Amino acid sequence: MRDEVRRRCELLIQNRDTMNEAFKWGNSLLNLSAAYMITSKEIRTDVAMLKQCKALIKEKPVCFPISKAMQIAR
Repeated sequence: MRDEVRRRCELLIQNRDTMNEAFKWGNSLLNLSAAYMITSKEIRTDVAMLKQCKALIKEKPVCFPISKAMQIAR
């Protein structure tokens, strides 16, 4: 059990560091959150795939306007 926890913690740290190097979002909590989601699947951060996803999101139109999403969130 202890070895498993250590392995996951090390993977989380590696993924966080990779996110910090690849994406300069200026928000370490955002990078840590992304690293955590990736680590929860027990995989390493694939920077090339994340950059492809980011480009795809920029290409495709949003399903509904952001202002509408802000109203829903309130």
